[in-house]
Amino acid sequence: GSSGGTVRLAAERRGEPIVIEGGTVVLAGGVYGTPLLLERSGIGAPEALRAAGVQVRVALPGVGGNLHDHSMVHADRRVGPVLQQWLDEAAATGFLPEEQTLGKFVSSVSTDGLYDTHVFPVCASDQTSFLHGRVHVEVACMTPRSRGAVHISSAAPQAHPHIDHGYLNDTANPDGSSHDLAVLRDGLVHAERLLQHPRLAQVLGERLTDMSTDSAIRDTVTHYYHPVGTCAMGDGPLAVCDADGRVHGVPGVVVADVCLMPQIPRGNTNLPAVMIGERIALTL
Repeated sequence: GSSGGTVRLAAERRGEPIVIEGGTVVLAGGVYGTPLLLERSGIGAPEALRAAGVQVRVALPGVGGNLHDHSMVHADRRVGPVLQQWLDEAAATGFLPEEQTLGKFVSSVSTDGLYDTHVFPVCASDQTSFLHGRVHVEVACMTPRSRGAVHISSAAPQAHPHIDHGYLNDTANPDGSSHDLAVLRDGLVHAERLLQHPRLAQVLGERLTDMSTDSAIRDTVTHYYHPVGTCAMGDGPLAVCDADGRVHGVPGVVVADVCLMPQIPRGNTNLPAVMIGERIALTL
């Protein structure tokens, strides 16, 4: 709660309820946690709050919306015995990273002529890895148009939230089809070309997953570990925070994580997350 210039944060520490008071509270719960903290405090989309049995204190319809990530799929092959021997020998010398290089491509639906696709091979020797015995060439859409949402299911902090990533739900192409699906489809063509290259094909086995149809892409699409956007900064009707991370209409509450990004960058989000934290810290 917030009143009289003081922000009160109700929490638990070692199972005991506590209340922390201060002039400013900084939320850095991440793309899933931060909007839930706001919603449990009565700050968010009125329909989502009422559905969870929470009284509306500040109506901010954008809280929990705009959830997006770089959607990702893969082409694959079984590891051949020669490649497995190379991997085992490399692993025996120390750390063997699963991914070591990255390619960038421009899809047929790129609107600015800049890269919109990541393509990168991954494999591992470790028996405990999901990738043991497999080679993947991952394909990620770096300019996603699809959007999802995360919302509380009840006022209880222990209750699991409703999370819908909304992968490939956009209709952004001129013909009404999915832009994100088209990017992944084009990227899989590049992935197959890499896997079919004679120098690589001779150390690989058979294909494990048929990715030749749109339904296969939809069935296997997943995340790229880069979710953002659920408390987006801006000044439009769905903006949650201003450019300094301060929550609209809630004095003393500041967001300092990747929730603030209204649009995901065309790259990994770890360094932008650090930059956001550094930038918000300068404004406190």
